[in-house]
Amino acid sequence: MRLVLSFVLVWAISYAEPLARKKKSTTLIRIPENKIDYFCCGQRPLATGNGVLEVAQITDDVQEAIPHSHPSLCSIRFQDNPHEHLCSGALIKNLAGEYYIITAFACVVYGPQAYKAHCGVHNRSDLSEPQSAIARFHFVGQYRIFHPRDDCDIAIFKLYTDLPFNLYISAACLPNEDWYEGQIGLFVGWYNKTDISANLPKVHQFETRIRSRARCEQKYGNLFTRNTMCSSLPESGFNPCGYEYGAPLYTYREYGWTLTGIGYWIPDCTQPNRLVMYTDVFALRDWINQTINVS
Repeated sequence: MRLVLSFVLVWAISYAEPLARKKKSTTLIRIPENKIDYFCCGQRPLATGNGVLEVAQITDDVQEAIPHSHPSLCSIRFQDNPHEHLCSGALIKNLAGEYYIITAFACVVYGPQAYKAHCGVHNRSDLSEPQSAIARFHFVGQYRIFHPRDDCDIAIFKLYTDLPFNLYISAACLPNEDWYEGQIGLFVGWYNKTDISANLPKVHQFETRIRSRARCEQKYGNLFTRNTMCSSLPESGFNPCGYEYGAPLYTYREYGWTLTGIGYWIPDCTQPNRLVMYTDVFALRDWINQTINVS
């Protein structure tokens, strides 16, 4: 049975003077200050070994994910066209256990009333999946709207009615530790604008490696900023010029799967060795934690 939810848009790109970033290395950078541990997050019960064993079997080619093995992934669509997938978003929870959705700011340019999110979905073309839930975007109570800055692209939505917590719908964790060069991640989504989009109605994923800040800055110069990160892309089977706004980059920590990046741009999509740019979730963790726990 589908759930119809109302939630308020708490979107913002106003992050004044973020915490200075330490230089990336091949070891984890642990930040004990401002550390917040969120419980009941980052689990993928329908993936083999919570997805840890799965990573060893995934290549850098685009592959269909195990059905419903990314329970924090949601499909954002127009209110009046539920068949058209626009972009992705990821579920997180605050300390009170309330659900939020994080996506790219560019995904919701017409205002929240124009969209809804389908969570618990594997086949985006199948509106009858019984475990899915629909979340509608509405302003409820106080809200503020900020214009996006050049150095990040992020929007946060608060849900005022709980989504179910089950095998198909649950939250990703927020990072307490910085990413590092060479770290393996999973870039997940429907890739609805690829050159083989007719064959990708279902959730797909590929393995990617996070590049160093120096490498990203060398390649993209001023386009790469303090609140962004980048990683590798497949060289075949994927049209990088049709990338998906809001698609999550997940990495694994000892406690579960973490939302590490939010996909939003591939500047040189037609060139070989191109990289995908993400909003860096760790860089904005203080703002995110404050937004979801104070709003």
